[in-house]
Amino acid sequence: MAALSIGTAAAFPSTTALSGSGTVRIRHRIMCIGWTGHIARLEFKRQLEKDADARESFERQVQEEKDRRRALRESRRVPVIPTEMVEYFLDTEAQEIEFEIARMRLRLDEEFFAHLRMELGQLRFAVSKTQDMEDRLIELEALQKALLEGIEAYDKMLTELVTAKESLTKILTSKNVKSTRRMRLTYHCWHFLTKI
Repeated sequence: MAALSIGTAAAFPSTTALSGSGTVRIRHRIMCIGWTGHIARLEFKRQLEKDADARESFERQVQEEKDRRRALRESRRVPVIPTEMVEYFLDTEAQEIEFEIARMRLRLDEEFFAHLRMELGQLRFAVSKTQDMEDRLIELEALQKALLEGIEAYDKMLTELVTAKESLTKILTSKNVKSTRRMRLTYHCWHFLTKI
């Protein structure tokens, strides 16, 4: 019984407060807001595991969506001028931003960001602002932040990929057995840590 009451006390901590008429106990409850998405996702996974037809239908829809995105991606002309590049990124779907950053990484240089900062400055310090200008300012600020974070992540991933390739090449072409073992151990540790 003591263990039960300790477990209850830990699960539902209470606070004791003194008032004019005596002690008042206030119970705090843990509220789990937003779990409906998590529960729905788990139920959807269970349903897919049970129902082969639903799984096939879902996989077909996923493949159709991938094909649609690929066709849309290939149909778009990649711009060269910074003004067109800004509009290009604003018209890009959120799921495609990472791909477009990778595809246009060399064009996302200082000239592009100087143009983006200039346009942002013009909108921020405009004498008479309209609602369209405010919306454009918000869009451009969000675009700038997304592009900077995406470029940073892409560059980091590319550096790690090149380092891993060089390490693997050294391991596979090494003639010294002892150093190769040490390198393999280091590579496996690094590979394991990047998976975590």
